[in-house]
This record gives sequence, structure tokens and C-alpha cells, in this order.
Amino acid sequence: MAQPAAKLSVSIPGELAAAVRKRVGARGLSGFVARAVAHELEREGIAVLLDQLEQQLGPPLQGRARSCAQSMAEALILDAEVLNALASPTERSALAKRAAAVLRLAHQRRALVRVPAPVLAEVCRGVRYDSAVNHLLNNPGVGVLELTRTIAQQAGHLLARFKLSSAHAVDAFVVATAAQFDTAVIATADAEDIRRLAAPFSKIGVFSL
Repeated sequence: MAQPAAKLSVSIPGELAAAVRKRVGARGLSGFVARAVAHELEREGIAVLLDQLEQQLGPPLQGRARSCAQSMAEALILDAEVLNALASPTERSALAKRAAAVLRLAHQRRALVRVPAPVLAEVCRGVRYDSAVNHLLNNPGVGVLELTRTIAQQAGHLLARFKLSSAHAVDAFVVATAAQFDTAVIATADAEDIRRLAAPFSKIGVFSL
């Protein structure tokens, strides 16, 4: 259910206001501003997460970020291994440091950070074990994308195309989710299978962590 709207009174520079009205028109102004505010809140959430990771893991890996800089896209998609490493960084510090470097680059490039809902089936194992994952997912900068009919069917088509069993279903869901964006990059510790499934999509990149 959509939340009721709230009216806010804000002041912005006249040139900026004119540019926004030219871009979206008077009727699209509220939606444009709402999306911009939501995106900034997400970026603040990622900044907080990056600070927490740096406190736990030490300074970021600059080389890893430079090697990925040319490939960053509209959205950064996290697979199960990367999600787990970011949720429990001290347990998998090497992978977590590499993931944090890519996350920092995504933040710098204003990319969305998203987790396909089926990934949670690989990382959630009950209330006693899920607190770290839930803490990460409660960060406003890390969004969970629901499994839709379109994504599920596209995942099935990928499995059929590459003659893969349902054991690869979650990887297929990850790739099909990434395909919903104009451009996306998947951060994964299972690059071989993800790259094979993503091969038909020139707009999807793969970061091997």
C-alpha cells in the first residue's frame, strides 16, 4: 500500500528549479524530488556502512576500486557470498575488504546497491543466525528487490538456454534481476557461473571478488 504524501516547503536556486521543470514538467516535479531525496538517503546509508566496515577492516583497498572503476554501472547487485561477507566482515575479512572497496566505488559513482530477494534463501538460516544479515539489510542504502514474474521467467529461460539444473536457480535470479536495469554490475565470489548466465547481456558486468 502506498504511503500518504506529505507536503514540504523547500527553497532551491532558481536556475536549478528551472532545469528541473524543463526536465520533468510541473506535474513530474514532486516525483522527481521524491526520487532524488530517496537516493540521497540511500547514499547516506551506504556512507555509514562504509565507515563501519573501515572501523572493522581497516583502510579500503584502493587497487581493487581502480580495477573496477571503468565498469561501475547504474546498479551494483550483491550475490550471496558478498552479502554474507559484508554482513559478517570479521569472519570473512579478505572477501569483505574486496567487497567494501567495490561498495565504496558504487557510492562514489552514485550507483544503487541491491540484493535480489532469492539470495536471502542462501544466507538466512533462522532467527538465531540472521541478525547480521538483517542488520545489513536494514541499512537504507541496501535495497532488496522482490522476485517478480518477469524475473522468474527470465531466470528460467536462462537455465534452459545454458542447460542448467535448478541448482543454479539463485544465480539465474541474480542475473535476471540485474537485467532489469539499464546497466548493472554483479559483485560475486562465484564469477564463472554468473558470467556464463550473464553472457547474453552486454549491459551486465561481473566483478569477481
